[in-house]
Amino acid sequence: MILAIDPGKDKCGLALFNKEGKVVEQRIVRRHELFQAIAHYREATKLIIGDSANGRQINEELSRHHGAQQIVLFPERNTTRQAKEAYWRAHPRHGLWRLVPVSLRTVPVPVDDYAAAIIGQNYLASAQLRP
Repeated sequence: MILAIDPGKDKCGLALFNKEGKVVEQRIVRRHELFQAIAHYREATKLIIGDSANGRQINEELSRHHGAQQIVLFPERNTTRQAKEAYWRAHPRHGLWRLVPVSLRTVPVPVDDYAAAIIGQNYLASAQLRP
């Protein structure tokens, strides 16, 4: 199993993927709860962390304290925008709201968990392209 992480300063998105590459769980945790949350996902053998300043810091901390899992830093460019689009696909608007373009809507909740899912999906897609 793979655990993808969208690293943030205050909160982090998590997405757990099964062996078939499907998201089986996603959630948001406070940054100070991240290592406890990672420990909860013992079945995850690989951690995919968004490659940002926060991601590199988390990678360093994990490398020192959690050696059992393989850690991969992976680009997270445009994942927030893609996460907002994924949120609106999962929660379509009804009535007159559906006439308002997605680019003009404000997402009512944090989408870090969707961003983590996108990081994981992008990683899995790139891994399949490698020979």
